[in-house]
Amino acid sequence: LDNNSASTVVPVQTSPVLLTDLTVAKIGPANVAPNGQMNYTIVVSNQGPAAADGAVLTDNLPTVLSNLSVSCTATGGAVCGAAAIGAGNVMTGILTSMPAWGTATFVIQATAPSSGSFANSATVEPPAGVQDLDPGSNTGGPVVTTVGPTIADLAITKTNSASTVTAGLPTTYTI
Repeated sequence: LDNNSASTVVPVQTSPVLLTDLTVAKIGPANVAPNGQMNYTIVVSNQGPAAADGAVLTDNLPTVLSNLSVSCTATGGAVCGAAAIGAGNVMTGILTSMPAWGTATFVIQATAPSSGSFANSATVEPPAGVQDLDPGSNTGGPVVTTVGPTIADLAITKTNSASTVTAGLPTTYTI
């Protein structure tokens, strides 16, 4: 028998790769008074095209900061999930819903130490099954903050009540 061959066609089904572009921008103070109150603002945006529901923002806050709290507000259909600061001053924020063009803004409040300087960045990771088109934009910062003396904003005013002054004669100025 010459016909000992067979062939079978097996369909292979793969899930499409979801692509998105998450970005993070982080701002904070360059200077803060000793033991002063300070805020970091972190804005996470999804530039699309796919949603990134379940993305996670992580911020390893400097351990010299105390009295930490975090809040989150969202726009463009995004929904903030749990946001908390845990052991080691690690802030984790879950974006329950993060559609294309959605934005979530996290505000972290803290008390600065009495001296020194520190740097801080925040990073967002897409959820499983979603690939980020530009992972280089997933980190915001670093924000470098220096603790220093409070800078005073002083002004001096010098006035002379005389409307005209004659050369060679004394005049009085009030400071």
